[in-house]
Amino acid sequence: MAITWMFDREFKEKDNTMNKKFYIQYGIGHAKYVVNFHNGIQKHNDGSPFYDIRIFKNKKKLNTFVSELVNDGYIER
Repeated sequence: MAITWMFDREFKEKDNTMNKKFYIQYGIGHAKYVVNFHNGIQKHNDGSPFYDIRIFKNKKKLNTFVSELVNDGYIER
């Protein structure tokens, strides 16, 4: 019984980290860089994932934010 519980717990933790995703878009309107990221938890009312966004004018700040996401377990989609 304990082995099953440990396996379930590890699977859920892996599943949570695998759902953390982000992607970068360039040149949308007046925005130079847009990062869309999903934490694996937030969802819309219909069950689809809710993506937060960050807008950057500066590539240095963009790279800093992306490295923070990667350190937190996000995977580029």
